Amino acid sequence: NPVPVLDLSFDPAMPVDIGIDTTSIGFEYDPVVYAPKYWGNPFAILNMIAAFDTVHGYYLTPNENSESPMAYGYTDETLAPQL
Repeated sequence: NPVPVLDLSFDPAMPVDIGIDTTSIGFEYDPVVYAPKYWGNPFAILNMIAAFDTVHGYYLTPNENSESPMAYGYTDETLAPQL
């Protein structure tokens, strides 16, 4: 594991040649979906940390983090064209 204290690994990567069409869905700037490509870049790491706190934890709000059942105040109507 690259980060053994957190039991965090960056492998295995999602396979791309399995013969089945797949779709990855993630909100813009989500540090889990769009992890920094260059881990030696301190700005990328700081951006990832900031985004983890402000983006990743708010996809859906089943734990009552918000009155809205969806992140960022999205509605079914605003998400439908994207799906």
